[in-house]
Amino acid sequence: MELESEWHTRHGIVYWVGVSGAYSESAAEKAYPNCETVPCEQFDILFQVVENWTADRAVLPIENSLGGSIHRNYDLLLRHGLHIVGERGRDSQRSIGKLKKFTLMELQVATENFDEKLILGRGETSRVYK
Repeated sequence: MELESEWHTRHGIVYWVGVSGAYSESAAEKAYPNCETVPCEQFDILFQVVENWTADRAVLPIENSLGGSIHRNYDLLLRHGLHIVGERGRDSQRSIGKLKKFTLMELQVATENFDEKLILGRGETSRVYK
């Protein structure tokens, strides 16, 4: 673990998938506080940048409180031969319990029926609207 703690003291580059404010961004900043965090649009690209040494580390979800296991990321770990070196979790029940629930009609009105022009950002499985 000496190498890992030594790595924390220098500024590395950590990639994560999602849009600004995503949990992966927060997890990257908490796991590697002295590093530059960089958003990425897709998990495939995230693995490529680590494999090609464009990034020093990557933070990605393996489990999701709403969707369960993210099998795609397990497959990518096997295909690219990268390794899990740490874990960061959160009390998902506490977080989910505070969420406001919206009806489909409320979402359609707020996003003008999911108008593509209102998209601020995209994740592998999500979109963020104005």
